[in-house]
Amino acid sequence: MSLLRTTAMALSALAAVTIAQADEPVVFIQDGEPVAVFTMDTDWLTDQGYLASAPGAGDLTAAFGADVGDFRLSARLAIFNLDRSAASFVLDRDNHFGFEGNTGTMFVEGPLFDGGMRTIGNTVIDDGVPFEFVVERRSQSIVFSIDGKVVYSIKAHDRRLGSLGFRPRRSRMAIQSMTFLGATYEEERPLQYVDVFLAGHDGYNTFRIPSVVTAPNGVLIAFAEGRRNNSGDSGDIDIVMRKSNDGGATWSGLTVLADDGRNTCGNPCAVVDEDTHTIWLAYTRQLKSDDEAHINAGTSQGTRTVWMMKSPDSGTTWLPATQITESVKDPSWRWYATGPGVGIQIQMGANTGRLVIPCDHSYPTNGDDRALYDVGFGSHVIYSDDHGASWQRSQPVRPKVNECQVIELAGGALALNMRSYDGNHRRRVAHSTDGGATWSDYEDVYALVEPVCQASVARLTWPGLDGRSRILFSNPASTTRQRMTVRLSYDEGASWPVSKLVYRGKAAYSCLVTLPDQSFGLLFEADEYARIAWAPLTLEWLTDGEDSIGAK
Repeated sequence: MSLLRTTAMALSALAAVTIAQADEPVVFIQDGEPVAVFTMDTDWLTDQGYLASAPGAGDLTAAFGADVGDFRLSARLAIFNLDRSAASFVLDRDNHFGFEGNTGTMFVEGPLFDGGMRTIGNTVIDDGVPFEFVVERRSQSIVFSIDGKVVYSIKAHDRRLGSLGFRPRRSRMAIQSMTFLGATYEEERPLQYVDVFLAGHDGYNTFRIPSVVTAPNGVLIAFAEGRRNNSGDSGDIDIVMRKSNDGGATWSGLTVLADDGRNTCGNPCAVVDEDTHTIWLAYTRQLKSDDEAHINAGTSQGTRTVWMMKSPDSGTTWLPATQITESVKDPSWRWYATGPGVGIQIQMGANTGRLVIPCDHSYPTNGDDRALYDVGFGSHVIYSDDHGASWQRSQPVRPKVNECQVIELAGGALALNMRSYDGNHRRRVAHSTDGGATWSDYEDVYALVEPVCQASVARLTWPGLDGRSRILFSNPASTTRQRMTVRLSYDEGASWPVSKLVYRGKAAYSCLVTLPDQSFGLLFEADEYARIAWAPLTLEWLTDGEDSIGAK
């Protein structure tokens, strides 16, 4: 049994595979062994003649795409635990032919099939029983067959179709063979992703809300919510952690940092004090029965409380958490969240050394600022001038904003980048000239499209010290939660001329972090919260080689 991983060795092996002409079949998988496969994830095993996915494994994608002209792709496989999710064949990244186990039906979804999910008939496969799956393009049609019987066909333009493969989701797939007859082309290699938190593992149904920092000793520390029973925002939720000693290539086992029984511990937001080499972790608590709707309505049993814990040794040990609610939450506020993401330590000016953690809240209204639950939404920060011994809250930024991240600008000002509820799908930014105590009115940033979702911002380099100013931004660059994208600004966030897609599929919350070697990485939610993945990135990758550290 061998674990299939996308490594430099695997890539070099793939490079030796000749791109096929129309009369030369390409073998992607043979007797369960990957011959020409490019996986965007791990957790696929060769076992007893099948290439099998672990529960929750990511897509398995062929090394080549289908070029123009007729083609025939055939695969022999079985799907286990089909009732757990909608396992599918993936065509050209965003299109799916799948099997909905809960309803016993087949479906198609994606732009190739005219948009949203559509049921096409009752399923013709049995759980765990191998079957022959064939996809053919014949002139202007694409035909899908199972065990020799045509089950669906569509009209389709004769164009390139990339990313041919399979998505198990929470089912398990076992593929014996996968071959292709037709002209192929080699796609641009996607990024390499490493699963850090995987749904259905370690006793948790779902992991959400990523936060990641580089510890004083250079170790990466990733935090998340571990949602034990379901994917909802309330209930039995813990704060969990993993560490990486090799820049994110591998990660430690899971450590539970905060567990309040069946109650909720959520919204981890870490900040590193570079002066004391201490990592501070802010988070919130609430009773299991108190969901966001009841808290916002003022009908909950309790309220959201704010807590702080710290590690003096780069995450090896953590001291007991201390409640700081009284000093950082206005008694009239209802909902409260720390982060999500990370905080900063101010590097220059009168407030050098100040720790700043972005937060948000809801507050009662009289209807003039109504958004949801008869409350308004606002952003604020909490900050400490005594290395975490005490904390206080800033002036709020309102209305119709909440989850936010903070960045220090050259010259000492701060920028608060906020999720907006105004309906125009653009980020909002406010500025502070007193270290975050007070804030300007916000402005919409039309270059930063969003689907009403959390985002991340981080400084990569400072002007003068590293050649030029570089600030990074990440979010789903869409009006829906998909297309995780990283952007680059050279002018302190005034413009964002550089952008690059990190993940084309479903994606939501993210957290950027810089590494000691001046590369950076992104921890992000993917595939409808099936995983929190790590993507190692570089400035050269982001700019297609046009910029590098030290360039001016």
